[in-house]
Amino acid sequence: MSSEINTEEQAIWTGSPSQWLNFMTYAYCIVITTLIVIVLIYIQPTVPTVLRWLFFIFLLYPVGRALFAWYEVRSIRYKITGLRFLHREGIFNRVTTETKLSEIREVLLIEPWYKRIVGLGDIRLNLKGFSESYVVISGIRRADEIKELINNAVKQHQTEKTTD
Repeated sequence: MSSEINTEEQAIWTGSPSQWLNFMTYAYCIVITTLIVIVLIYIQPTVPTVLRWLFFIFLLYPVGRALFAWYEVRSIRYKITGLRFLHREGIFNRVTTETKLSEIREVLLIEPWYKRIVGLGDIRLNLKGFSESYVVISGIRRADEIKELINNAVKQHQTEKTTD
């Protein structure tokens, strides 16, 4: 076994999406929680204690939904090496997708206005082969720099492949 490190397989970039992707889910959960608390305060004097506990049980949904959304985004990981792009996601069932850099046809930067406000962007990797085959790296910071990093890695991989 060789102790040399394969420089092509060292990570060029590793990242994950921002929790800003969950903004609408968090806002929804805050509104629902606020409404439940207001109803609880309003009906407190007129309702027996047993029914008041029922409203506390209703609080489990928005809190649980927000926690699940947070963990769902937290479980997504992106990694670019000298040879591959790896995309791992999943809470209960984890799926890792591996795309060779030689399969990437073009790299697009997509910056919707609502993501630009908080400094986020998406990168779409169009793949060779099928016309609708692509991978999206969603909601990452410094998306323009990461796009250039991916472009350079793809170009370097293609030039190494043609010289071999």
